[in-house]
Amino acid sequence: MRRSAFIVFCMLAFAASAFAEEIVVPAAEARQHKIMVYMDLGQCIDYTIKHNPDLLIRKEELEEFKAKIGEVFAEVLPNANFQGHYNRYDNHPYIAFPQNYDYAMNAQQLVFAWGKALNDIKAARLGAKAAEDRVSQTRQDVRFRVEDAFYNVLFARELVRIAGETLELAEEQLRVAQERYKAGETSDYDVLREEVNVANIKPQLIKAQNQSQTVKNLLKFIMGMDIETELELKGSFEEIMEDADMDASIREGLAKRPEISEIENLEKKKQSELYATWVQYLPQMTVGVSNFNAKEQPFSIGRAPWSDYWIASVNVTVPIFDGFRIKSLADEESARLKQIRTRKDKIIDNVKLEVINAILDMRSARELVLSQAKNVERAQEGYDIIRKRYAVGKATQLDLLDAQVALSQAKVNYVQAVFAQLVSRARYKQAVGAYAQ
Repeated sequence: MRRSAFIVFCMLAFAASAFAEEIVVPAAEARQHKIMVYMDLGQCIDYTIKHNPDLLIRKEELEEFKAKIGEVFAEVLPNANFQGHYNRYDNHPYIAFPQNYDYAMNAQQLVFAWGKALNDIKAARLGAKAAEDRVSQTRQDVRFRVEDAFYNVLFARELVRIAGETLELAEEQLRVAQERYKAGETSDYDVLREEVNVANIKPQLIKAQNQSQTVKNLLKFIMGMDIETELELKGSFEEIMEDADMDASIREGLAKRPEISEIENLEKKKQSELYATWVQYLPQMTVGVSNFNAKEQPFSIGRAPWSDYWIASVNVTVPIFDGFRIKSLADEESARLKQIRTRKDKIIDNVKLEVINAILDMRSARELVLSQAKNVERAQEGYDIIRKRYAVGKATQLDLLDAQVALSQAKVNYVQAVFAQLVSRARYKQAVGAYAQ
């Protein structure tokens, strides 16, 4: 009886361990399995805004410029400090006190400096605004790069699809050639040629697949996403029929592009810095007050153990000669101001050129899409005709191969035209400053 119970117990234990293995192994596999992330274009852009390292660096630079405002603002606030001294004397030949100590409170306030401090503050604030414009500019560039990479991934995916369809057509042609060979309607050379055609198309498919993964990794890098993350994009590769008014687009670009706002703020900042440099030639006034307390001062015969006194002061500084230092600084600032104004004119011209070129590219891409779409229809119709003729022996194998190549090339040309159209639209949005917000 005991032996039977022991056998039953062993069987139950074995079953339980087997059941545990059935549970643990899938769990371990689940931990090792990578989760697929699905994103559309908007989600990719939102993720990039939060994780792109270039944009994060720009935001930290903005915080640095904001902190600079507080540093410069300290020029117009009172400056107060505390000082304390302690001396211990051991067998000093002249001082009878073993120790003495004192402390003092000092405060100073700038009263008048011909607006130098206020212009320094204004320059710091304009510098922070220019840093904000640089954040907007980086955001604009990053968003364009994400959209461009996103369309590159969709384009590569379309090339993979076309290569797969071409391979399926070649395999179908090989099957037809084999059937005709068995029926004695063609030679073994035709079958061999179709086999070579299939073998030649397979590397193209593999190359397209590798290219698809490469551009997807580039997209993840721009987004600030871990390269090992499994990313799948949601989006359709479709043609668009949009146009834009040239004059209105130029006005929009000049109003919204952060580069123009940045250079304008830098121009104002440099004007304030130049003024702050020139006013150093003028007198400056500060007031101060100090309170002193001392204990057992040496050489203070007849004084009380503690001395307490105040000093109030008005200080006026009048520059007389500084070796032309201020003039040299002002000349440097003037030269930098001229450089900024020249850069401003160049940026404005560049924005106009980018808008014009983007619109021309959009229009050219639109016409190309329309022509290539019709070309695909004609190539497909021609291939269908030749395939039917080949099936009944009224067309040669060379005719069929030519029709297949023409169809594949027409499809590739069409998706290239759609890709160019999508990228030109993204470049237009960048040119008019739509990505800066």
